Amino acid sequence: MISRITTTFSARQFASILHTEGKTTFLVPSDQPVFYNPDQRLSRDISVSILRSLLNPNSRIRALDAFSATGIRSVRYLREVPGVSQVTINDISDSAVACIRENLKLNNIDVGHAAIVTQKDAKSLLADFATRKERFDLIDLDPYGSAIECVKPALNCISPGGLLFATFTDAAVLQAPKHVAACRKRYGVVPPFRHGKNEGGLRALLYSIHKISRDAGTDIEPLLCLYSGYYYRLFLRVVGGAVHDQATSASVESCYMCQHYSLAAPQAQEGKIGKCPVCGSKTKTVGPIWAAALSNREVTEKVIKDWLTRPDAKSEYSEAVCDYLRSVVAEHKHRVRPLGVYINRAFADLGMSSVPLRRIRQVRLMFTPNRKAMNSAGYVVYQSPLELDLLKTDAVSETVYDTLKSLRYTWEPQKDSKVQYRTTIRQRPLKVQSEKRPSRPLNEEIWPRYAPLMQNNLGPRKRPVRDEH
Repeated sequence: MISRITTTFSARQFASILHTEGKTTFLVPSDQPVFYNPDQRLSRDISVSILRSLLNPNSRIRALDAFSATGIRSVRYLREVPGVSQVTINDISDSAVACIRENLKLNNIDVGHAAIVTQKDAKSLLADFATRKERFDLIDLDPYGSAIECVKPALNCISPGGLLFATFTDAAVLQAPKHVAACRKRYGVVPPFRHGKNEGGLRALLYSIHKISRDAGTDIEPLLCLYSGYYYRLFLRVVGGAVHDQATSASVESCYMCQHYSLAAPQAQEGKIGKCPVCGSKTKTVGPIWAAALSNREVTEKVIKDWLTRPDAKSEYSEAVCDYLRSVVAEHKHRVRPLGVYINRAFADLGMSSVPLRRIRQVRLMFTPNRKAMNSAGYVVYQSPLELDLLKTDAVSETVYDTLKSLRYTWEPQKDSKVQYRTTIRQRPLKVQSEKRPSRPLNEEIWPRYAPLMQNNLGPRKRPVRDEH
């Protein structure tokens, strides 16, 4: 439901829009003096669902929303999660604080008891809480851009076993080769962007947070990680102790990256550090990256069960979310190494024509125990939940490329095709002219579990107008 009303924010009148998410109704100024991004509804929905899955009605947890803007996330926690007893809602903007108070009033939430509204810089606020040794069971960081600068002060304010939810809308920095210098400066890593840019960026981000948490005397356990279009949303549990130290000793690995072939893998798993197992050329070391699981299977299964209780459980949106979560659960059965192979890049390395996205699953079926190249061991091959054309497997690199070579004639185009097909396999990549195909809608059956999550207007909104003092 959306309707327009007029409301006073920070001694000025603005035309406001009344929105509804879940069980919560809230106001948003229409000319955006307060930041609000409707495309992050998915992030807010999963945040609420995870809390409902982890908490019981008798829980009494305190939460801190350090970058609240309209306050919608905090209001939803208080209205839709029985275990949340109090939320400290903070924003530095006068207009945002006024909007937060209006939304609390609109939802009949007691200010001063269930909700405490503060107006301060987030890092300063977290430092004050750490100085007073005041602890929270949940801290939610959702800034405009990267939240990495607030991770360390937030860890100092989280109770043992508490939760850290964080959003990073600078996914491009973790994925594009032109941003390598910025990524190294901001996160201290070189991501393997050529070999799973979504997953590689996510694992690089988790390593950076892991390193910060170790410096703070704690560690992290990913409960669920979400990527949607331009942002990462991480749901982490803060843990520690000697037992967990031993369990996470192998959670970080460096990777090699071949300069000629589109592959990268943890160095210890290939056993040929500094040398490509396919072409024998010198490799480049990237990372380090987080090599452990990206989610907690039990928590993800609970989130699916909770999601199925929603009133809109049978909608296309809910079915897409549940399918995505089921694919995350399925990853725990495979237990393959991090990263994967971009199938079309691998074909280009071999001088072969690319494969249409709709036929990627047919390529996956070619990796069977009966094929000569993959021998009779029965390798696991599946599509990554984060990217359509990224195949993940427990086979070593040589076996993957040998199998792709055996498919060279399978994908030969018709005589009237405009694709330039090369039959000679070379060690260095060849430029292959791509076939011109009509654009395909996102919501067709190419990847039904992921495509409906993508909105038409994905991308960060403009920064909110700063208040004039």
